[in-house]
Amino acid sequence: MRHAPFLRTVLTAGVAGFFAEVSEAQRSQPDTLQALRIHEPMKLDGTLDEPCWARAIHISNFTQRDPVQDAPGTDRTDVAIVYDSLALFVGVTLPVNDPEHMQAKYMQRDFAWYADDNFQFVISTFNDHRNGYLFVTNPNGARGDMQVSPNSGFNTDWNGVWDVVTTCTDIGWTAEFRIPFNTLQFPKVKEQAWGINFERNVRSKNEQVNWQGWSRNTAIENLGNTGTLVGIRDIGYAKRFEFKPYALGGLQQVKGEKDDWPGKLGADLNINVSPTLKLNLTVNTDFAQVEADRIPVNLTRFSLFYPEKRAFFLEGQGNYQFDIDGQNRFFYTRRIGIENGMPVPVLGGARLFGKQGRHNIGALVLQTGATGDAPTTNNAVFRYKHDIGEQSFVGGLVTSKINADVSSQVVAVDGGWNSNKFLGDKRIALEGWYARSITDGELDSNGTSAGLWFAYPNDRWDCAALIGTTEGGFKPELGFLNRTNYELAEAEVNFQPRWFQKLGVRKMLFNLAEVSMYRTAHTGNVESFSFSTSPLGVLLGKGDEAGLWFAWFEDGVAEAFDISDDISIAAGRYSYRETGFYVSTFRGRRLQMEWNGSWGTFFGGKKTTYNTSITGNFNKHFNVQLDHTWNALEFPVNDLRNKVRLETHEVALYPTWAFNPNLSVSIFGQWNSLQDIGLVNARLHWIPKIGTDLFLVFNQSHSPTDRIRIDDPASRSVVGKLVWRVMF
Repeated sequence: MRHAPFLRTVLTAGVAGFFAEVSEAQRSQPDTLQALRIHEPMKLDGTLDEPCWARAIHISNFTQRDPVQDAPGTDRTDVAIVYDSLALFVGVTLPVNDPEHMQAKYMQRDFAWYADDNFQFVISTFNDHRNGYLFVTNPNGARGDMQVSPNSGFNTDWNGVWDVVTTCTDIGWTAEFRIPFNTLQFPKVKEQAWGINFERNVRSKNEQVNWQGWSRNTAIENLGNTGTLVGIRDIGYAKRFEFKPYALGGLQQVKGEKDDWPGKLGADLNINVSPTLKLNLTVNTDFAQVEADRIPVNLTRFSLFYPEKRAFFLEGQGNYQFDIDGQNRFFYTRRIGIENGMPVPVLGGARLFGKQGRHNIGALVLQTGATGDAPTTNNAVFRYKHDIGEQSFVGGLVTSKINADVSSQVVAVDGGWNSNKFLGDKRIALEGWYARSITDGELDSNGTSAGLWFAYPNDRWDCAALIGTTEGGFKPELGFLNRTNYELAEAEVNFQPRWFQKLGVRKMLFNLAEVSMYRTAHTGNVESFSFSTSPLGVLLGKGDEAGLWFAWFEDGVAEAFDISDDISIAAGRYSYRETGFYVSTFRGRRLQMEWNGSWGTFFGGKKTTYNTSITGNFNKHFNVQLDHTWNALEFPVNDLRNKVRLETHEVALYPTWAFNPNLSVSIFGQWNSLQDIGLVNARLHWIPKIGTDLFLVFNQSHSPTDRIRIDDPASRSVVGKLVWRVMF
């Protein structure tokens, strides 16, 4: 005991030194990049031969994240930044030791950049370790982007107005980006200091290098590990108004009904109220160009969640987000403009979103028109978050839906503590929420939702836990709940050690436990329980992956539900189990496959499921993906010697032709045998200039699908839409 003070001193010094070493190990000097102000005109051609690129300060201190952490990149990466009064220019030189193995399979907008050689960078214009923009390209000049929000959340459906041109050479490739300041939001100060980070991926070697923050516990989307971009002075919005009118026309045919010739005019006006706040005004909004939803086979009694794809709701999406457990959320944008699965007209409205100091604001008001049984409705949302410390926050949300039938509101508060420096370089998050719903001015009885969520999402140990309750009287009319009146407890523990690397293994994948339990609120009766584990999984150094899992379920069905016309699940308690196996080849290959299968019991019967996905790259202009899900269900009937059997198929086909980065044709065909529908959605998308879009969209549906006649569909439509962009 007398040695304890000495040991404590030694241990404290050692631990502190370790933390300092770990933290410092993720910083590479220089960690600040000076941007060069230019006055000469720039030609965006990807050659980097303008004199300003020679005058600019360059960085090349990139470090591997994978496969050999902390080692220098095997290929040199060189980056410089210049700017004028209107835009930021990023110039990148990317030599390759083996250029014949460069991977560049895609050319279209929003390409699958995880499958190609790529260069990407993230800018946090407020340098708040929370919000930012990510831009990415490949050797073909394809464009991808997303908005980054706290906890490495991201919105990949956002399409900013920016451009990039690339040039391939005998020794590699170069890229030249132009990011207009009007695309970004930033503080109104004389001299900017932005968080910035760069990443390069070389698929032939499965190598990833970063400028800063290359810890495997994080990723480029985590903005707590950026360097700093300085030198940008005296910028603002030379043009504060963006006017985007559209014109739409086409033909719509429904079997048994008279042909319709829709024609429509509308517009959006985007106003940069300040460099930090943007106001969107919309009139007669239309979403004809949006890709059709994929309708999966649903063997459960719960509603399916469909992601938002409409551009108006995507920009600044993180300013409105308030998720709870699973896919449940208090604000679900698809509740606006869609009633009972059918579109309703959006007459007009406004959005205000952005950041003022430590105040994050998202406000939205939209009026939808009457159609069928749905009355005209006012939809309103206000979301507020206040930054605390480096990455923590407190906030609140108010949603409101008012029409002739209902007046419904939700009031919620939340808060979170987040850090990416826990125990030196680990990430950790703790968040909680509390909400009440109101109908016709009165608090709903049993109308509470509350919960607490914890995550430790790191490379070796990846853990999460959640407890929450949503009472039966809670009614989020502008939200999404796939079940109500429940108490939930769930947890997950993953262990991913990097063993057997000399044998070609990148890391082992052990899902030690994933547990979920739902209880009926107030009674405490267990409604459903699941436990799964993956005792064996492996990610190889070449990118291939495989694993095995086991799962057990307990489910209490309160009310009978139908799976099909011939199969109904009666009310009662059920125990069933599942065994599964999956394999996935490296996504960087020209022919890539993913397959998983599961076998087991299911609500008193048996179920076998096979999921297959094949992606083929013919050249940079043409790619195709085919997905197929097959289910076989078998249930005993009557004296148990007879059985009823059901086979379902869900097929999705995605061929894409990209003639150049600004002109593409994509087709989405799907067949769902359980719902007995077949759908085709084909879109031509032409970008005559960045920010202006022309769409030609063809849709056709067939039901039933056992007697498909191409010339006699259930419905068919052809729509052309031109969206023009004017700045002033």
